[in-house]
Amino acid sequence: NYLFRRMFEEAQKLMRKQDDWCDAATRIHKTFPTNKPVDEFKVTRLTESYPEDLDLNSLVALLRKQVNLNVHCYLPQDIEAMVHHSLEFDFEIAAFHHALSAWQVPEIIKRAKTNITIATFAGKCAT
Repeated sequence: NYLFRRMFEEAQKLMRKQDDWCDAATRIHKTFPTNKPVDEFKVTRLTESYPEDLDLNSLVALLRKQVNLNVHCYLPQDIEAMVHHSLEFDFEIAAFHHALSAWQVPEIIKRAKTNITIATFAGKCAT
């Protein structure tokens, strides 16, 4: 849980930096003259490049709802943790795969913001 939360907090920070960079770029672009050529020597420029981090790009895309999340969860406590994290960090879970214990925690799954697909298979019965 600690590492999961830490990575999502870092992804949130990166996303805010990216949003701030885009806002600044948009404000600068609005200062360009529309009826004459732009003088490259008089243009205000951003001093930093677009913030990116290869380790966090997928998580930022998840936070931006640009990708679907499919999670392998077997145990009720794993399902509960993922639903909790999705609510805390505002991302959506598309599906839980191999969720053999999902039938034990329907109320937890219903807490999610969207319907979550449960993709499972028949388990081995204890005899």
